[in-house]
Amino acid sequence: MAASLIEVAKLVAAYCTEVPDPSVPAQRVAFGTSGHRGSAFDGSFNEAHVLAITQAICDFRRSQRITGPLFLGTDTHALSQPACATALEVLAGNDVDVMLAAGDEYTPTPAISHAIVVHNRVHTRVFMTLDWDGQIRMDPSSPYAMQRLQGMKDRFDIAFARDTDHDRHGIVTPGAGLLAPNHCLSVAIDYLFAHRPAWGAQAAVGKTVVSTRLIDRVAARHGRQLYEVPVGFKWFAAGLHDGSLGFCGEESAGASFLRRDGSVWTTDKDGIIAALLSAEITAKMGRDPGVLYADLANEFGNPVAERVEAPASPGQKARLAALSPQRVASTALVGEEMPSILSHAPGNGAPIGGIKVSAASGWFAARPSGTEDIYKIYAESFAGPQHLQRVLEEAQAIVDAAISNPCGSGAG
Repeated sequence: MAASLIEVAKLVAAYCTEVPDPSVPAQRVAFGTSGHRGSAFDGSFNEAHVLAITQAICDFRRSQRITGPLFLGTDTHALSQPACATALEVLAGNDVDVMLAAGDEYTPTPAISHAIVVHNRVHTRVFMTLDWDGQIRMDPSSPYAMQRLQGMKDRFDIAFARDTDHDRHGIVTPGAGLLAPNHCLSVAIDYLFAHRPAWGAQAAVGKTVVSTRLIDRVAARHGRQLYEVPVGFKWFAAGLHDGSLGFCGEESAGASFLRRDGSVWTTDKDGIIAALLSAEITAKMGRDPGVLYADLANEFGNPVAERVEAPASPGQKARLAALSPQRVASTALVGEEMPSILSHAPGNGAPIGGIKVSAASGWFAARPSGTEDIYKIYAESFAGPQHLQRVLEEAQAIVDAAISNPCGSGAG
């Protein structure tokens, strides 16, 4: 485990001294679904990036005449504190008042003394088991990272965990162990829309385009409209705020829902309430979410899902992000007619940043990574593991053919 830990002092030094080259695409500011990511060692997350991002925020606030305080949080990543200091210097220079949640080792300088600091304790995460690739991640949806809690599953009626910023959840049950995120979402939707009578009759179910189709079937049983959006929880914010969305979830273990009275709780994903909901479900139903998911699978079909990655150049990633359905030459998926090829989400019409191809027994979605030279394929099958593997194989062939041709980014 010790060999897996980074040398924090060297990482912080690289953050301060390495200067990114804007002519190198991998070293530019780039936003994915979770903001700008990278490493100080390879010039993709350095002081210059934080300076530019923070100044852009200040410029946008000024253009929108936003004058209220800015809430700035840090997490347990090694560069959170130096990045926080960089951001605060820019915010102070732009006369922006800041509410800050920071680690114990952080002390405001006179230049940023107008920031209100709320301290929390930051620990080295040496107690974690390694994730699938040998890295330390606080990912409560990973069976690798959750090995220890799974090992204690028989000691509890229900157990759960969240990541370090508490926006993702992992649910462990005695019979099923760690539930797949899609399983948790399906059970939560089925339970909430049967046990929240104060929610409006028009409150819909929100999901991302890469979340399980089982959600569609559960929503239909409860007579609820489905609101399907691109990857990213930001697409749910307005609906959660005005109550038009009762529950929203994404396949990466993020979810949020309304208060009991149908009013807004939060417009972002909240791992704490999702975890506590699993305890409510267990207590109220007398059966844990793993058993309840098995009931749903028996009723609506038992899907299997997988996500794979494939290499892609920056040009290929750009072509995939701009791909139109007309550029997809295939007309069938594993022998079934493809009734739906989408480049825009059906719920809000926003670009997927890739494509989603659906047939009767399965579907796949492909989209480029915002931080690496790869693209990701999400796939699901209601016809078993072998069918799923065929979906994945055909999906990669379809995508590779579409993005290998420089003309493939056209509108068709």
